[in-house]
Amino acid sequence: MNLCELYKMRPGSYTIRIEAEGYQTEKLTATVEQGKITELEISLNKA
Repeated sequence: MNLCELYKMRPGSYTIRIEAEGYQTEKLTATVEQGKITELEISLNKA
């Protein structure tokens, strides 16, 4: 499992795209709210 942390994101909706060689690309939308932590768990499937 890999971990990625992003700081100082402005509130709003973001489209997240995750790519890795040999795996299917995943894309999802996340909403960041002021003063809150947004956590996402994403699993990639082998291509």
